[in-house]
Order: sequence, then C-alpha cells, then structure tokens
Amino acid sequence: MILLLQYKALLQGMKHFYFIVFFCLITFVINAQDSVNTEEQNLLNLILRGKDSTVDHVLKNAAKYHFQLILSIIDTIDGEENILSFDLNRDKYFFSPASLIKLPVAIVAAEKLSELKRQYNVGLDDSIQVELCSCDKNILSYLKRTSPPTFRQILRETMIMSSNTGYNFFFNFLGKDDFNARIRSLGYDRINLRNRFYLPCNDEEQSLYGGISFLDSNGRRKYKMNCIRSNGTWPNSREWPHEAGIQHKENGKWVLGPKDYINSNYVSLWEAHHMLVSLMRSDSSVFRIDDEIKKVLTDAMGSFPRELKSKHYTGSYPDHYYKFFLDPVSMHTSDGSLRIYNKVGIAGGFISDVSFFQDKRSGLRFYLSAAMMAKKDGIPDNGKYDYYSIGVPVFRKIGAMVYAYLSKSISQ
Repeated sequence: MILLLQYKALLQGMKHFYFIVFFCLITFVINAQDSVNTEEQNLLNLILRGKDSTVDHVLKNAAKYHFQLILSIIDTIDGEENILSFDLNRDKYFFSPASLIKLPVAIVAAEKLSELKRQYNVGLDDSIQVELCSCDKNILSYLKRTSPPTFRQILRETMIMSSNTGYNFFFNFLGKDDFNARIRSLGYDRINLRNRFYLPCNDEEQSLYGGISFLDSNGRRKYKMNCIRSNGTWPNSREWPHEAGIQHKENGKWVLGPKDYINSNYVSLWEAHHMLVSLMRSDSSVFRIDDEIKKVLTDAMGSFPRELKSKHYTGSYPDHYYKFFLDPVSMHTSDGSLRIYNKVGIAGGFISDVSFFQDKRSGLRFYLSAAMMAKKDGIPDNGKYDYYSIGVPVFRKIGAMVYAYLSKSISQ
C-alpha cells in the first residue's frame, strides 16, 4: 500500500488525468479488501495500530465493541476536490445513533426552511409559535424560555449543545413521512426517522406533527403548519445490523441474547459520513439549501459552547464538549485555527461522531467518523456505561493520531 506521504508527493507531480487513473487504482484496492490483507492495505491500520494499548484493544475486539471507523482525505487539484476514503468495519455492526440522527434531520429541516423562504419569505429570525399536536408538552415550555424563539436559535442549540427538545421541534417541523421520503430520494437508504426523544408517546401520538407558525416582527403570521398525521410506518429492514449486546431486558427480566433495536431511529455511519461530505463540499449542490441557511447550519456545527448565547445553557463548557475526536491538549483550539464541524451521538452505551476537520494554518482538511458500543461488559442499557473510560478516550486518541499523521504528511 502506498503510504500517504508517498501519495501526497505523487499528487504534487501528477497531471489531473494521471490523478484520476491513480485514484481509480487505489479505490479498486480499497474495494477489494475482502480478498487482500487488510492489515497491509488500510491506511487506518498504519496510523493507529501499535501506538496505544487501549486503541489496539478496541481494534482487536471490534466485534465486541461494534467498532467502525471511516476516514476521508481531501486534496484539491486544478480547483477540484478529490476524496480518498478508508474504513474499518464500515456498517458491519449496529450502533444506536442517539443524537447523530440530528445531523440528517437538521439538513432536511434546512431544506424545508429554504423552500418556505422562497415561497413565503419565512426567515431564520422570524418568531415561532407552536400549537400542541402530539404529546410533546416540553416544546411549549422550551419555546417560552428560548430567546429569541427562532429557527436560527433552535438550530444552534440543537447542533452545538445537542438539545433534545430542539430535535423534537424539528421532528414536528418535518414529520416522518416527509423526512424519510426526502432522505430516500437523496439515495440514503439506511437512515430512518421513527421516534421523538424521551417522550411517552403512543403510536397515534408519534404520528402527529406540525402546529408550527412563523411570525414577522409585527406578529403577523407568514406561514402556518396545521396538525398533520404521518401515514407511513417506515419500518427498519432486518437486513441491516440491528442487534447488540450479550444480554437484554424483557418484561423487566434480564435474558441472554442481544437486544433488538428494530423499532428505533436508524443511521448508517457511512451514509451520515457521506451526508457531511456532501454538505461541507464547497461545490456541492446535493441539498436544496439557501446559502444563508446553510451557513448558519454549518457554522453551528463548527461552533464551541462558548460561542452560543442561550438561557438554556449558562454553565461553562470546554471547547471539546460534544467534539469526541478533539484532544484538548494536542489540538489547541484557543486560537481558532482548527475547526471541527460535527455531530455526535451518546446514549444507551453507544457513542458516535461524524466530523469534518479544517486546519486554517496548514490547509489540512479531512473527514473522520466512528461509532462503537462503549461497554466493557457487553450489556447495553443496563445503567453502567463506559463512555469516559473507553469510549471518548479512544475517540480522542484516534482523532489525535489521525490529525498528527496527516499534519505531518501535508508538511512534506
């Protein structure tokens, strides 16, 4: 396998045509990994293995931890972005997406607001009112305390601080039918929206959404969504990985065997990774998002908690809060040169992070995504979690290793 240092040097001396040929050959090798020695062929193994005992432990026990990892490296030739991707166990194991579902939800919500802007002049800073349609009474109290109660503010709180009530607002704004239909039209077949967060809603209540109005500065209504009922069931496919763990609870009792997550929200790590690539590419036209709205979305994904003004979050949060790949020691965020545009998920023993790294000093840009079941005992949802003893530490070590390796290669 050609090392990245050799790859970089080769790119600098190649014409665009030869890069395409080279890229196709490398892609063939990557896609043929089932028939070659992965240890020798995958750049991720070169970067990670033998550097840290905990990381090695997770890599060697990937099935136990449901570990998967994706790296995409960007290089620009003749003004065109070219991406080379590597992965370990891509979509091989199930992980509960938790708040990672907020990434595709935010993208589709930004598309919908863009359409409302074109049709009704609805904007990011119009006031929002909610009429309760479902069982989600929390949204009413949330909006009363949100200052200002606007799409911009809710989006920023959802992406920076991972507000669950903000997510539930976007669930009401989109509904399952429109979201899932749109996501499939984009070619994402393993992302499925099914449930709100942390609400005791029955099936009928889960199917109701809408009841949202946008008002101008004088209190006049620009647009109103009536209460709407989703008609589709949108089941997850049993062909997708959908089980995890060695024990689970049934009727209050622990029984042997994995837990079945077939009725949960679903996110393929590769598809979420691909969505982020499509969103962040400067030449992307995949999503129908107004430029102003896209900037607010991406800026929120790259912001730190200290950059959010919110009555809901008044404490002190470090820069690496909800940025699991961010090693606060080695990545020096204080000067603002490094930005990580990302969304994480953490719940039920699972963690995930889909990130775009942009180093303004060196010009380094790459995408890094990972998911795992951070459970040493192999039992999800038992109230005993290892997020901060094996999960987040492994992510931060991986982020630091990849960042250091690629930074060295770009300086050659």
